[in-house]
Amino acid sequence: MLNDRPFQKEVDRIYEAFQAYLNSPPRLEDAPRTVYFCMEYGLHESLPFYAGGLGVLAGDHIKAASDLGIPMTAVGLFLREGYFRQRFDHSGWQLADYPAMDPLDHPMSLVHGPDGYPLVITVHLAVSHFTCEPGSWKSAACRCTCSMRRSTPTPSRCAS
Repeated sequence: MLNDRPFQKEVDRIYEAFQAYLNSPPRLEDAPRTVYFCMEYGLHESLPFYAGGLGVLAGDHIKAASDLGIPMTAVGLFLREGYFRQRFDHSGWQLADYPAMDPLDHPMSLVHGPDGYPLVITVHLAVSHFTCEPGSWKSAACRCTCSMRRSTPTPSRCAS
């Protein structure tokens, strides 16, 4: 594909258009900085952080804010296995697959703190009597900052 000149030109054109979108000036001057909290966001089907209505609505809010250039940060959960993918066996029974998502295969990057180390946010869960420190991932799917908190603790960062 890299030697396919027309294909490469089309990829370059799409990339340049996306960069122009990301760098375009905001349509609303002096818009307040806003944080949008939701458990799930339907930004794109390749980022399976949503199950339906609420996630799609939240994603639409973020995409609209991005289009308008409103400085908005979306905060939600990074579900490494996302929501299940439905399939059926030979007798018609529903089967649910939970494929693990590698954030490095998507437009996401690990958020680092001022010290250069991955940002750690400590969450104390009194009900379960343990402390977990989920990581934070940032998605580059639009002009808004989409900060997704890892929802599964790593053993080295979770003490009972």
